[in-house]
Formats: sequence, structure tokens, C-alpha cells
Amino acid sequence: MTDASEYVLICVAWPYANGPLHLGHVAGCYLPPDIQARFERAKGNKVLMVSGSDEHGTPITVSAELEGVEPQDIVDRYHEINQQALLDLGCSWEPVVDPRGIEYGGSLFNRTSDIRHKTIVQQNFTKLLDAGLFERRTTKQYYEVSSNNKGRFLPDRYVEGICPTCEYDSARGDQCDECGATYEAIELKSPRSKMNPTAAIEIRDTDHFFYRLDLFQNVLEQHANDRNSVWKSNVKAMTKQWLDMGLRPRAVTRDLTWGIQLPLEGEEWDGKCVYVWFEAVQGYTTCAQIWAESIADKSGHPDGKDSWKNWWMIDDNGNSPRHLYFLGKDNIPFHTVIWPAL
Repeated sequence: MTDASEYVLICVAWPYANGPLHLGHVAGCYLPPDIQARFERAKGNKVLMVSGSDEHGTPITVSAELEGVEPQDIVDRYHEINQQALLDLGCSWEPVVDPRGIEYGGSLFNRTSDIRHKTIVQQNFTKLLDAGLFERRTTKQYYEVSSNNKGRFLPDRYVEGICPTCEYDSARGDQCDECGATYEAIELKSPRSKMNPTAAIEIRDTDHFFYRLDLFQNVLEQHANDRNSVWKSNVKAMTKQWLDMGLRPRAVTRDLTWGIQLPLEGEEWDGKCVYVWFEAVQGYTTCAQIWAESIADKSGHPDGKDSWKNWWMIDDNGNSPRHLYFLGKDNIPFHTVIWPAL
């Protein structure tokens, strides 16, 4: 393979399907990757551009509760709106096959509600569990007490309070968007239910699995050093902040029914799902696989359903595909720390 025919994977951050895209989204991480993709194709490279709607997690359920509709109604509506907006802008999410031929790649703007995405995530969850990289913990979490005595556990975006690090007064339950600090939910000061601010909340025990992110501290520090010459200054600074704080095991399950079902047996896992941070970043690989299975194979790619590997694996001659990520600043640690650890 010559330099003129590199395999280039363009990875675009997955927007939450809980509202329409605005100009900031477009200028920040949706127009630049399209320009890059066109540039790479003009150079003769084989380009696969992947992204889609992030359709799970509390941003979706919060929007659904505020509107009094089901989460599925929210994601169906905004996936269609946002995909069409990008197409109307002229972004090259269609055609899904490169006009030069299927062997040159294409594009796919997918959804995390895709059944194939769910299946691959569940398979990866099981592999990591079997590899001993998860640990089960009983944790304390805020619980909203309702008048009918049923109540519910409150995920991060359902809790607001004062950040224990910078004192920001509207910090989320597990992360402060103001300073970037992460913490355990019970470390939040003056907590309150976002949906029912006057409701009584208490702390209760709940079991979850945690990914042993701490085991990757040294290798991720080396990874950051290796990328020092190519990462932007803000990327280096935020990554260093996370690493300097010391990596801790991070929950990969949560008390929420809207999401990917846990591939586990037992009543204790009812009402829990895969944490969205764990599954959404895997969309870059699942989307490539889905493109290969549903588009490339049917379009006659010589590698068929395995064609995605051209953009993800080192070939027999030692050539590596080139990956380019486009994302907002709040997603930096998930791409420089968490995604490499997975």
C-alpha cells in the first residue's frame, strides 16, 4: 500500500438524540470531519466516516420526562431531525458507499439503539467480565422517596448540587461540567432531585460492576506521552488532569431501564443497564462493523463482512490505519483515557 491509499477512519462524536443540533455543534465537531473526509478522499485515501445518534442514558430520559412522552419517541424524533440537518448542510453521510467504489469506504450515521450495536456491546461486556476487569461493588446512591413509597434511584443527571472541588452550584451527580472533576455521587454537596427539587432524597445501597480503569494508569500515562506531539494543548491539559488525579474504577452499570440490557442473570440486575459512557464510545467500532455487514458485504467488497478490519487492524505488511477523532471539549477524557483503556 502506498501513502496515497491509506486507510483513514474518521470518527465523529455521537450527538445525544434529545434535541436539535445547533451552530455550535456544527462548527465544533460536525463540519470539520466532513471537510477532513473530503480532503482525504481527494488525496486518494480509503475513507470510512462513522458516527450516529447517542440514544441512551439520562439526557434522553430527562427530556422524555419533561415532555411527558416515552424515551423512544424522543430519540426517533431527534435522530431523524439531526441526520436530515447534517445532510441538508451538505455533509457527506450519503451516499453510504464511496462513489469511487466500495473498496474505498463510505459513511454511516447510525444509532446506538441499533440491535447489532447492542449485541456487540453485550459481547464486549461479557468478555471484559470474564477477563476479570470488572469488580462488583455495593455502592451508596441517592434515592428519591415518592409518596407511594416506591421511589427510584437517581442517576447522575437526575441529581444536582455543589461540586466538591470547585463549588459550582449546578454540578451533576458524578461530574462537574464547570471544572471537569469526577467524584462519587455521595460526594456532591447539598444534593437535590433535578426533576422533583422538593422531594425527599436518601442514600441507599445498590450493586454495580466497575471497570478497573486504575489498572491502566501507567499504560495510559505512556499513551499520553506518545501522543504529546500531536494532541492539542487543551487535550493534553485535560488528559493530564485526569491522570494526575489518579484513575479509579468506574461504574459500567447503572440504575436505569432505558439502555442496553445487562447480559446477566438474576433479579438483582433488574432495573439496571449498561452505563452509556461504556457503550457509546464503542460506537466507533460497532458502526464500522455494521457498515461492513449491512453495506460493504452487500455491495461486493472483496473482504465482505470483515472489511471493517481494514480500518481497525494493522495489515500483514505492518501498515496501520490512521484514526482521526472530532469531538467537543467535554468528551476529551472519554477519548484520551477511557476509550484507549477499553
